[in-house]
Amino acid sequence: MTYREVVGRKIFLCGTEKRCRDIEEFFCEMRIVRRMYFGNGKEIPDREQEEELREYFAQRQEEDLLVISEEYSEFLFSVLENGGMKRREDYFWLDDLLGLTDEIETFYVDKTKAGKKIAVYGTGKLAEDLIRRNPGLPIAYFIAAGSGPGGCLQTFGDGDEGRRLCGSAPGDLLSAGGEQEPCPQGRPADCECRPLYGVAEALREGGENIFLILAVPADAEVKRLFLDRGLVFGRDFHFYNPRVPKHPTSYYLKKTMYDRPAYTLPCSYSTRALSIKNHGNVMACCSALTLELGNCKFTSVEEILSGIQAQIVNLTINNRTYSFCGEMCRMFRENAYRLRDEESIAKNKRKYGSLHSIPDFNVQLGYDRSCNLACPSCRKHRITEPEEKRDIVEMIHEEVKSMCLKKPRNIRIGNGELFFSKYYKDIIFNCYENDKIVLITNGLLFHQENWGYLENRYGQIALEVSVDAVNGETYRKIRGGNFQILLRNLEFAGRLRMENKLMKFSLSFVVQAENFEEMVDFVKFGKNVHADRICFIKLNSWGHIPQEDFIKMDVYDPRNSRHGRFVEILHHPVFQEPNVHVDNINNYI
Repeated sequence: MTYREVVGRKIFLCGTEKRCRDIEEFFCEMRIVRRMYFGNGKEIPDREQEEELREYFAQRQEEDLLVISEEYSEFLFSVLENGGMKRREDYFWLDDLLGLTDEIETFYVDKTKAGKKIAVYGTGKLAEDLIRRNPGLPIAYFIAAGSGPGGCLQTFGDGDEGRRLCGSAPGDLLSAGGEQEPCPQGRPADCECRPLYGVAEALREGGENIFLILAVPADAEVKRLFLDRGLVFGRDFHFYNPRVPKHPTSYYLKKTMYDRPAYTLPCSYSTRALSIKNHGNVMACCSALTLELGNCKFTSVEEILSGIQAQIVNLTINNRTYSFCGEMCRMFRENAYRLRDEESIAKNKRKYGSLHSIPDFNVQLGYDRSCNLACPSCRKHRITEPEEKRDIVEMIHEEVKSMCLKKPRNIRIGNGELFFSKYYKDIIFNCYENDKIVLITNGLLFHQENWGYLENRYGQIALEVSVDAVNGETYRKIRGGNFQILLRNLEFAGRLRMENKLMKFSLSFVVQAENFEEMVDFVKFGKNVHADRICFIKLNSWGHIPQEDFIKMDVYDPRNSRHGRFVEILHHPVFQEPNVHVDNINNYI
């Protein structure tokens, strides 16, 4: 039985309340006509519920389907089999249901491109991978990528088995020159002829509903070929991304549905913030959330937000398991937010939220890691150019620019130096049209000239400068920059704050073995330059430092030889001041 067949049935849903509600939220297309929640979190029914189930077996109609929100149970199995129920015909265990989602593209298209026929552009290895990983994907057409005037559109379906439509003229959509490739499904070569141009025209004019999956490497020239024909990236076509997700859909769903509610976080970042990372990876929130939503070089951000990974992220936040959030998030390091017993879980109700449209988002940009510094805590060497190929970065940048035109609520730029990257400068100096912006910088290029591009463009500017030291020698070791230039620029920022030209001015300090003895002095340093907020941040591991060396750098770690001294410093009263924030301090004081 396929997913589409399941959602067409009348569903009797039973099991623990948490998992039943997970099913109802994620499988929102199901026609659930009856519910039974097992009491007190039990995974089997009580006596009255068992009798209700038996009564259901006797009276159920052919279109009825029982869905049980639990993994296999011998007790329930005996009840079901004794009632004459057949697995995957009359009833589904949760694992059976989740298994239907592993045809990821089919499920994705069903939920976001309902009613559209699927055409695959490309018949090479990527097309073969698409077919292999998604055997249930209803592909209506194959189009040989790079076909010339004699190129073909191969059509498969009821009454069209083996028919090939060909004869496109030069310059028509899907005609880009080159040799015709064989169909990956080995269909016959017999054909009937007609121009391909009609397919493009029908799509553009809203006639025949076709969604194009480009099973070729993401490329700016190929993308432009379709854009020039009036097609919309994400709405009408996208590139096939073989790397997302890393695991089958059922893997992620099973994890969050079987996980226990574990946290009550005062956090809405997973549903109110979006991060576009290196190589175009799109995350809800930030790198602390390990489930990637998609990649904006393969499709549009709008399509990513309606995709299956986004729905899974919504679910894991709403059911309070936070299954894909990690210790990189400071709130996960705070013990106070953990739910430790059934009573505390019961008091903290399920959340209900979802990823919203772009205008409601805080957007953080990090797709260009180029920087004028090479801090050892961040990278092994200086990065002066984007790490992706130039045409790919241009594709990502164009998608970001189109997003900026939609005026997200706020934008932050990090993971590189804002005033060093030509792409980030293009965004903040030319493209972003909201009145409010947050600038994250190392400060070495925050001078009068760059300020001149900003002051008349934005009404509210918040500035966050990462410093990590209070003297030149420490700064040279940790950041490798000129401390005197930094001081001059911080004094300039302080004057702007005193004149209310900056809405907010913050300094940040990544705590590590080389600098933690300067923490108290850094608070005084921040006050002297008129900073509103002074933040001490735990050192994070980005995978570029061997674990043994990282422990020596991370004084938060009890295994570090200087951890005791670090905790002693935290008792200084200066860290209790309202404008001073120390990551994770409540776990030590």
